[in-house]
Amino acid sequence: MTAQGQPTQAPDTAILAVLARIEARLDALESRLTPVLDVVGQAPALLATGIDMADAAAARIGDVDERLRAALSLLEKLSEPATLHRLEEGLKLLEGAPGMASMAIDVIDDQFRKAAQAGVDLGALVPALESLSFVGLKAITSPQVRSLLGASLFVERSLQAATAAATALEVATATTHQPLGPVGLWKALTDPHVQRALGMAVGFARAFGVALQEVPKGLPPAPPSSRTLP
Repeated sequence: MTAQGQPTQAPDTAILAVLARIEARLDALESRLTPVLDVVGQAPALLATGIDMADAAAARIGDVDERLRAALSLLEKLSEPATLHRLEEGLKLLEGAPGMASMAIDVIDDQFRKAAQAGVDLGALVPALESLSFVGLKAITSPQVRSLLGASLFVERSLQAATAAATALEVATATTHQPLGPVGLWKALTDPHVQRALGMAVGFARAFGVALQEVPKGLPPAPPSSRTLP
């Protein structure tokens, strides 16, 4: 009993009450820390997943340092005065493109007007162009043209021979020649250059005659010969 006549709590009861309050606070703190502890417990797995994602991105992107160096090099080139000047000129051309297009349309309209004044039927021009393009496509895709394009006419040796013939024709037409009689022709036949050209002509004639045998029609076959050319 106290001096006032009221009973006092036993020391054990007071300690138990304090411990009960502490335990309640600890339970509340634990309930608050449980989500944080769960996240911390999952941190290694999350970290491994992040590393795997970073590795996959690096493998997909490639060498990041190399890409950065290439980007810096490109930026350096783009910032050069000469490059900026060319870009500026290109922008000026783009700005003037509508005016040039309008000028081109005016020129075309003027040509069409002159053609109409000259009696050209402009209404039949489009069908005529369609027919011409159809004929051109048909000719290009024909077996004869494909055979010509695949022939040896366009190999380097044949083109060189054609160039030599064109050069010789230019030189011959630029020179004044006197008429040749039998004696002059005989002397010309002793010229090594003339002999080389005649040999080429005879070889061409022989090969052309062989090729004509494969022509199905339109040209007569070569007559039989009892002599064999050397």
